[in-house]
Amino acid sequence: MDANTILTKLNRAVPGVIFDRGRIAGPEPVPFGWVDGKSLRRLVEALRADQEISADHLENISVAQVGDALMVTYFFRAAHGCFALRATAVPAEPNAWVSFPTVRDLWPMAAPMENYSCELFGIRFVGADGVELEIEASLVLKAKDSEAGSRGFPLRKNFVVGGSSS
Repeated sequence: MDANTILTKLNRAVPGVIFDRGRIAGPEPVPFGWVDGKSLRRLVEALRADQEISADHLENISVAQVGDALMVTYFFRAAHGCFALRATAVPAEPNAWVSFPTVRDLWPMAAPMENYSCELFGIRFVGADGVELEIEASLVLKAKDSEAGSRGFPLRKNFVVGGSSS
């Protein structure tokens, strides 16, 4: 299946998501799309179930803070190659938690990546039933909480070690 056919198919998977090709990881353009966090779960289920796309492997979840927003990028390996999905959320306050749907039940390899994002960026992953998942280990936060005066999430731009965060 050529790239244009895949892009057309990806664009039809969930209305409101627009896929394009661009350089987001490495020198080669890859298909990527922006999706509302509320539509993310429905989209990844459709992409995984589609026999032609066959998004059967989650490569990575990365998080970056852009301005006040947390941008979560999911990288997938599929039958046609790789593609990425991006979703954003803006915390209500600088040190507030944000929520995204979990994908660990679809791709078990997501669990450590979601745990990392939870601890270091303050992202709570929510199951299909709306219940927030407990992270399996809290090594980073335990170490961080022992530092006097540290508050917030260590990889957010407003985090200050040993002092107050803004």
